[in-house]
Amino acid sequence: MINILITDPLNRKSFDLFNIIKAHYKQYNPVLLNTHPGSVSFLKIKCIYGIPAFRLRKSRYEEFAEDLIHVLSLYKNVPTVYIPIEEEETFLFYRFLAQNHFPNLYYSLPEESSFIKARNKKALYEFCIANGIPVPEHFDIASLAALKNNFKPFVVKPQIGDGASGIYFIENPEQIGILNSLKLENYVIQERI
Repeated sequence: MINILITDPLNRKSFDLFNIIKAHYKQYNPVLLNTHPGSVSFLKIKCIYGIPAFRLRKSRYEEFAEDLIHVLSLYKNVPTVYIPIEEEETFLFYRFLAQNHFPNLYYSLPEESSFIKARNKKALYEFCIANGIPVPEHFDIASLAALKNNFKPFVVKPQIGDGASGIYFIENPEQIGILNSLKLENYVIQERI
């Protein structure tokens, strides 16, 4: 048996991963790590998944490490795979790896510097351009006025973030005004493809 540590079990990505494992990979044992404070979240997880979750606090690294060490110690003789779901826990996990060694712990992550580059949409865009990798057309703040006259749909995304959080789809010139409330220097503006 191999354990699969799944963080954020109240997240849809975690739910999907859990169900794929249960349906197709019977040799793996999903172990849920609840990053949400409060007893209600533990009850929800038990009701949704039918199994309890372990606590994995993420507000401070020391708590994260303490909780993860506790879980890994329970399974010290069992191969255990950590699957990162969200960026916040991934950064804590990188720090954990730098300070701890568990021979039963497996993971597949790029070097932290590559992870940082990939999560910053502006840095990733610049890397792609420099290396000849095709990317959607990007616009700077100054070119927004020109887009009103020669409009094509575009997307405004936070430079750093995951999922669909903080994304704006601009489908017509009248919607450009929505962006006035944003600090656009913290966003990437690209054509919608």
